[in-house]
Amino acid sequence: MSDVADCAQGRNAHYLSVALDAAKAPPEPAQNVINGEILCIDCDAPIEPLRLKAKPNAARCVECQGCFEEWHGC
Repeated sequence: MSDVADCAQGRNAHYLSVALDAAKAPPEPAQNVINGEILCIDCDAPIEPLRLKAKPNAARCVECQGCFEEWHGC
């Protein structure tokens, strides 16, 4: 019985950690939409469809997001 309880406790700790990390993360910036096209908020280039498929609320292109994460230590 303790194995089930240990497993449940481990899962709860994991989910709590994920939730706390999400709560600490800075809010996503608003997308820059011009004429129905989503442009990167940093370089004004169109955001690639594959990026938007993976992250529909993306506000930065892959390159600018990488630079942002390096600069801000994400």
